[in-house]
Amino acid sequence: MARHRILFVDDEENILKSLRRLFVDEGYDIVTANSGEEALTKLDGQKVSLVISDQRMSGMQGVEFLSRIKQLTPHTIGILLTGTADLRTAVDAINSGSVYRYVAKPWDDDECKIIVREAVEKYEIEEKNRRLTRTIRRQNKKLKRLNENLERAKELLTISFERYMSEHLLERILQSSKPVSLSGEKMPVTILISDIRDFTSLAESMTPEGLVKFLNRYFEPMVEIILDNEGVLDKFMGDSVMALFGAIYTHKDDSLRAVRAALEMQEAVERLNKQWVQEGNPPIKVGIGISTGEVVAGNIGSEKRMEFTVIGQDVNYAQRIEGLTKIFPSSILISEPTHAEVSEKIRAVRYAPTEIRGKKEPIVVYGVEGLKTDGNT
Repeated sequence: MARHRILFVDDEENILKSLRRLFVDEGYDIVTANSGEEALTKLDGQKVSLVISDQRMSGMQGVEFLSRIKQLTPHTIGILLTGTADLRTAVDAINSGSVYRYVAKPWDDDECKIIVREAVEKYEIEEKNRRLTRTIRRQNKKLKRLNENLERAKELLTISFERYMSEHLLERILQSSKPVSLSGEKMPVTILISDIRDFTSLAESMTPEGLVKFLNRYFEPMVEIILDNEGVLDKFMGDSVMALFGAIYTHKDDSLRAVRAALEMQEAVERLNKQWVQEGNPPIKVGIGISTGEVVAGNIGSEKRMEFTVIGQDVNYAQRIEGLTKIFPSSILISEPTHAEVSEKIRAVRYAPTEIRGKKEPIVVYGVEGLKTDGNT
């Protein structure tokens, strides 16, 4: 049995001695007081499990005293000693909740011990529940803090990544149970690189402020199209845009998404040109190269500055293929591996093998003319 402190209160010394004698061998710490006022003084700063008080005492009566105890230490259990004449008072006190039980005088020793034991057991159960409640509250607070930290981390992650991918794609990544690796991983990726033709001459004809305004106006729809097709914006390189399809989050049709994005980008350029011509500015032409192959994707840089990108021959191939749009009549050129993945969905023309820098053998590229009737799925 846990060590419990019991306070006996009675203005008759012989009753206090009888109670002490009855419980001295029960393993309790016994404290006695001759009045309610003295008991309140002794209780100050002490934890007491149980208070047994006589009803009829000089000064403060038992029910009043136990009510005060209940207000000061709500968890302390009160038992009222009472004679036959005060049974109604004892019952009313029990009904009001200020008293747990009463012991009628003269008491039976065994019955009195049983009542006290039950009261102590009740205190132990309630104390365990209180400890459990406190533990649950602490855990809930920790859980709340963890959830708040998680939400803050999610917000920071969203702010960091929403510049590179669509909100829809980011939400799917955040909800996915599959971990996303950003530390360096080989994976098949389709790379799209777009570039404005004769940009140097165009830039020389503009003021720095006008050039920045022009590029922002051009990049706005280009980036939106890439993100709408759930590609990842890798970087801007002057007037060029590099986008990845299949990095971080893969789809079964990443190559087709890249081709669809390229077609939509050319349509957006036509709309921009109409506006620029109406404003008295020259139209622009944009070349797009697309290549599919295995690359290494991951965070590249230093501890102070890092960015997610891909490294591999097909990154260079996409750039070289984009350069071939100056030679071939198509403004969108794709590599042979890309064409193999999308040939059933697109209309394309095959060009003769062509040499590009960085590759020993000539490569075959295809000029994309559009999607087939059933290629919009």
